[in-house]
Amino acid sequence: MKSRLTLAAALAALLVPLPALAQEEEPDPAVFGLYLHCNESKEARADTIIAESIGPILDRHIDSGAISAWGWYSHHTGGHWRRLLYMVSADVPSVMTARDALIDDMIAEAGEASEELTQVCPSHDDYVWTMAAASDPTLAQGRPSVSLSTYMVCDFTEEDRASRIVEDVFADVYNKHVEEGTITSWGWLEHNIGGQYRRISVIDAVDLSSLLAARSAIFEDLFEENPIALDRFSEICDSHTDYIWERQITKP
Repeated sequence: MKSRLTLAAALAALLVPLPALAQEEEPDPAVFGLYLHCNESKEARADTIIAESIGPILDRHIDSGAISAWGWYSHHTGGHWRRLLYMVSADVPSVMTARDALIDDMIAEAGEASEELTQVCPSHDDYVWTMAAASDPTLAQGRPSVSLSTYMVCDFTEEDRASRIVEDVFADVYNKHVEEGTITSWGWLEHNIGGQYRRISVIDAVDLSSLLAARSAIFEDLFEENPIALDRFSEICDSHTDYIWERQITKP
């Protein structure tokens, strides 16, 4: 059975106490993302392996408190990544420790299944993200099934300014759409470890048509609300790759 949280919703749930975290100068929650390149004719087998062999190990890591959430998504539209496995933990060291523990447990408890997964999805890209902003999960309306993740290439020297624009300007627009029910949640993630992408914008919706309509409406609202801020943001993060992900498994 698929649970109710998508990636943005899981992030939002963790970001509710951000003001208190900032006062105590604690680190932001971290996400480890495993982006897989898979054989498209066999990738459904990867879904089965995760559900039957790897998922129970990840569930146990939630029960132990090593991670707070995990999810498995399939590619709908976008670039070369075909599957996404993510884990959320308290901070970057914790999520890296959880990654190492997961690999050890996969070898010990699901060796054959892990080897088959590697054959189906023979290469991958690793990213570690920190969570900077998100919607209030108590405002979510409906059951999300799809996510739009926009992976951004940004000017390294000014990317913090892009984050401030999101938090100070864009967040109001995103939150309005959550309250109206056009999207169920949103999140903003910042690069910590990985490749060229420096920021991710994530929005969730109940279905594909709602997601596409919300994407257009949000852009129109951002342009109407503050075109100067939108232009400045586009100068800092001047290229991107969009992915639409379909939710397969999300926990808790």
